[in-house]
Amino acid sequence: MEEGPCAAGGPHVLQIKLLGDGSREPSSWKLFADGACVADGSGAFARECFCEGAEVFLDLCRDAVHAAELHQWSQREYELLSAARGIAGV
Repeated sequence: MEEGPCAAGGPHVLQIKLLGDGSREPSSWKLFADGACVADGSGAFARECFCEGAEVFLDLCRDAVHAAELHQWSQREYELLSAARGIAGV
C-alpha cells in the first residue's frame, strides 16, 4: 500500500495493527499513517470486507489515509520514518 503514494510523490509510512488473542482472528484492527491512527474497526468488519475481496479493505484504508490530510514528507523524511518503524518493530 505504501508503494502507490510513494511513487506519486506523497510517501507515507503505513502500519496495520491487529488486536486480540490471535492475528488470524483479530478482535479489532487499527491503521496508522505516519504514526497517527487514521482508521480502526472490528475484526468482524475486516473479515466482511475480505469476504467481498481484499481490494474492498485496501480501498477503505486508502480512503482513510487520503481523508486524514497528512503532512507531505520528502523522500528523505519518508526513509527516516520507515527506519524508525523498523526499529520500533524490533
